[in-house]
Amino acid sequence: MRMSYCLAPLRAIALSSAIWHVALAALLSLPGYADIMSVGFSGSGSGSGTVYIRCDPGTDCFPSFPGVASDSFSFNQSYTSSQPNTFSVSDTASARGTGARVLTATGLVQQNTSFSSEALDFDLTSELIVGAINGAQWDVDASLASSYNLGFTLTTESYAHLTNIVSPYLGTLVATLDTPTGSIDLGHTSDQALILPAGVYHYGFGSHGSTSVGPFTIFNPEQHRVISDVTLHADFTPLEDAPIPEPRWTSITLILLVIGLRVGRRQHALGQL
Repeated sequence: MRMSYCLAPLRAIALSSAIWHVALAALLSLPGYADIMSVGFSGSGSGSGTVYIRCDPGTDCFPSFPGVASDSFSFNQSYTSSQPNTFSVSDTASARGTGARVLTATGLVQQNTSFSSEALDFDLTSELIVGAINGAQWDVDASLASSYNLGFTLTTESYAHLTNIVSPYLGTLVATLDTPTGSIDLGHTSDQALILPAGVYHYGFGSHGSTSVGPFTIFNPEQHRVISDVTLHADFTPLEDAPIPEPRWTSITLILLVIGLRVGRRQHALGQL
């Protein structure tokens, strides 16, 4: 009885040690995370536009010129940040024509950025919003430009899943991801998986486009004329934890298994002789 009593604490210690080792093994088996560090980004948006609407003589129009009421908008703004951020800049032009009808147009550039230690997300939009007028003579001309630059450091070789959506756009659009081994063109919609080395990365984007909107090109009371719209989502996973097969080790395992089966069959056959 005394020996059993003395062994009880030892058994408890052994059990605690076993539980500790099981918990440690489970913890070590959890997938790791790629570290995205030193994230910094900047951007800018600019635009200009003019609205024109018919103004008959003797009517209360504003701003008024002979036969036409007209107004313009213009903006140009930039920013720099290292925290998740929404940048939005816009301006509106408005003119009152015959029959007290008011024509409005708004130019908008917006850039949304969010990130964590293992993912990046951003959406870059430039658009013209026109309040159309049925049965009137009017026109809107506008030009919008957007630029965006993002840099970050990837601390370990990683498996990256990039989902890039580029909507139909007006004018020109350029988007590239510069990596330690070269550049990746992201100026088109794509869904790709890449193995990226540790190092410094830079994403650069630029768009510029112009458009004209009038009663013959518009069919809804309010039209959003997209100049450019790009959305990117990127997930990063350390390569050793990524869902990528290891063909070399798989092949070796299969070869050893086949050799083992053949040897086993041969020994079994010799035993029957």
